[in-house]
This record gives sequence, C-alpha cells and structure tokens, in this order.
Amino acid sequence: MATCRVTIDDGVNLPVVLDDDVMTLDVADSRLQGGGAILRFLNGNSATQERFHKRQWTVTGTAWYKPGLKDLQTSGTFTLTIEAGGDTDVYTCRSLGASEDWGVRGSGQVGFSMTLEQE
Repeated sequence: MATCRVTIDDGVNLPVVLDDDVMTLDVADSRLQGGGAILRFLNGNSATQERFHKRQWTVTGTAWYKPGLKDLQTSGTFTLTIEAGGDTDVYTCRSLGASEDWGVRGSGQVGFSMTLEQE
C-alpha cells in the first residue's frame, strides 16, 4: 500500500497518479519566493512584511516519466492532490510541466521533477 500518492490533473487528459509503491517519490512543500520578508529597523527590531502567501510544490521521482506526465496541458491550471499519512490535500496550481534527468555519467538513475505553484 502506498504511503504517499500524488495526482496531477489538467482537466483535459486523464489524471496522472504517482505513488511510492512503484518509485521513490518525494514532495517538497515550500513558500513561494517573493511573498514576504522580515524587515530590520535601525534599532535592531523587526517586522514581517507580507505581500502574498502562496505555496510551491516540487514533485520528484526516481523512475521514467509516468505515462501521461508529458501530455499534461500547461496552458491552464492543474488540480494537485496529495495523499499522505491518511490526509488528503487538494490545491489549484500552475506549472510549466515536468522535466526528466538521465544520469548517464554517474549513477545511471533516471528521474523526473515537476514544480507546481499555487494559483
């Protein structure tokens, strides 16, 4: 049974389901850069300045492209569903698509990554 499952749906093609039963799957969640900063004043005090609060997810796997990953339409929005540890989170995102790395000089591993930014 998968402990982590990621579904990426572009609303046009069949959803792409990635799970860690088949590959080493990792999802990194971070704050989108440019959303805020901690400002320091001349006396050393600080204040948080926030322009927006958006998230960014990077989905990586050590396997060949999953069928359908290359076919996702990047002109619209994606529905990103992350199921892990019994919880399910759903987000609306944008992405420029997935990329694939072939480690032909070193490890010989093939991997892919896809970065999605919250709408």
